[in-house]
Amino acid sequence: MQFSLRQYQAEAASHNHTDFHQIIISDLGLLEMEIEGRGGQVRGTKMAFVPAGDTHALSLIHNSEPTRLGMISY
Repeated sequence: MQFSLRQYQAEAASHNHTDFHQIIISDLGLLEMEIEGRGGQVRGTKMAFVPAGDTHALSLIHNSEPTRLGMISY
């Protein structure tokens, strides 16, 4: 299992990881995510789970504070 803090300032293109799952936690700011065509937001107590192989993308919400995310990959 690996944990990392990442800061985003733009969109991340649609992609997938076939060799690990991800849990995405918002430490700061607001993030929109799409996982296999289903949309939602990551902020506060709302997290996202990305199963290995699922296509996902993310984008920052305009007018929100900088976004910093904790990602757990396993």
